[in-house]
Amino acid sequence: MVIAVFDKTDESSPLVDSDVILRYYEDRKHVVSELSLGGLQWEDRHLDQLERIVRDKNPARAICLQRLSLSNNLLTAKSGDSLAHILKNVHTLRELDLSDNRVEADGLDRLSDSLESDFCVLKTLNLFNNHLGSRCSKHIASILRKNRSIVSLNIGK
Repeated sequence: MVIAVFDKTDESSPLVDSDVILRYYEDRKHVVSELSLGGLQWEDRHLDQLERIVRDKNPARAICLQRLSLSNNLLTAKSGDSLAHILKNVHTLRELDLSDNRVEADGLDRLSDSLESDFCVLKTLNLFNNHLGSRCSKHIASILRKNRSIVSLNIGK
């Protein structure tokens, strides 16, 4: 298994080009178990590209991704659709970190069907600092009622 970390850890470190990261992952998605993409200023369009990569159903190159970190990026509610498709196509994903984005209640709404489904095996979901607001409380209650795998959920701030 390979752990691929492309996080931008401080202001002085350069950003890695998103096309380079996506090509790297596409070529190695059958061996990458952890993909860390924090602080790269990724927008919804970058997540759309990642979603297209995981949608490829080549059985010889089955996805083994267990942890995906997209923290501290520029993801919005629109990313909920791509995230939902990623959850539907990556049956090995156990941890998803979306902290410090702008997913908001609308993004959680787009993602909730996938989180509530039987194929979702996430154990940890981090939505800290996503401007969820009180409107998302019904979605969270429904997700927790229907999803039997989530044991850690961070929705603070």
